[in-house]
Amino acid sequence: LEAAIRDALGKWPGEEITVAELAELTELGASGRGIADLSGIEHLYNPLELDLRGNQISDISPLVENSGLGEGDTVDLYSNRLDLSGNSGDLENISKLEERGVEVLIR
Repeated sequence: LEAAIRDALGKWPGEEITVAELAELTELGASGRGIADLSGIEHLYNPLELDLRGNQISDISPLVENSGLGEGDTVDLYSNRLDLSGNSGDLENISKLEERGVEVLIR
């Protein structure tokens, strides 16, 4: 995830990422990057479009913790390791995001 954020900001490994830079990042294209852990995504303050397709994500609770995600934002989670059966925690988290107006793409 950090590598995708660094790429989006044009930052080298080890180069400081400021809060202001994270606030300006509104799109994150991170499909197919082997991302398993979304820890830290709650620090993206103004995400409008998060492309997280084709990764290894199995816990989307950090997305729910991101208070910047809301009406009109899109999160693409297609082809990850989410449990979409019954009353799973992943489905519950998707519902929480959708209640806030986030479009969550899973298929």
